[in-house]
Amino acid sequence: MTYPADRVLDHDEFVRLVVASLPQETPFVLVAESFSGPIAIDVAADRPEGLVGLVLCVTFPCNPLPLALRWLRLFTRLMRMQPPAFFVRRYMTGPEATDELVEESRTVQGDVDGAVLQDRMRQVFAIDVRSRLPEIECPVLCLVGRRDKLVGPRSRRAFESGLSDVTMVEIDAAHMMMHVHPRSVTEAIDRFVMSRFGVETQEASS
Repeated sequence: MTYPADRVLDHDEFVRLVVASLPQETPFVLVAESFSGPIAIDVAADRPEGLVGLVLCVTFPCNPLPLALRWLRLFTRLMRMQPPAFFVRRYMTGPEATDELVEESRTVQGDVDGAVLQDRMRQVFAIDVRSRLPEIECPVLCLVGRRDKLVGPRSRRAFESGLSDVTMVEIDAAHMMMHVHPRSVTEAIDRFVMSRFGVETQEASS
């Protein structure tokens, strides 16, 4: 699903938005990437009807930045600007991304209101839903980027210690793995769904 690009929402409002979009009459796997991870964790912890699995891709239950990048919190105002290509390659896509994908990533961020991006970054720094992880009863797949510079190892440790039924899969990719390596991500999700449920399962992405 797509979040509003021109309206600031708090965490609870994001959760309600996702809940309103969930399938009503069929089992589903909820897939969440990056910023959407803490939102999906809250949704899954409330155990909505039909939820059979959760996929968390390059995401986090609390502030994910490694210590070496904590200085970024001092520059939230930069979120009002379109990021330079070298920044996108280094911290988001990885060097293997095509020029077209890098430019598309820059454009998408530029299309979101600066105040909205700034507020979402503040939420990333402040969020902490680790206490809700034990409340998730469905199987969880965590996809980790081996070259992810934005999500540090403590997020992985939090998932491993807080979730009762979690499968960790590491993919040789940077933070935007779903966009740069979609086949690897899809194959990992397919293996997870088939191993757990033996059938193809509808995904509701957040």
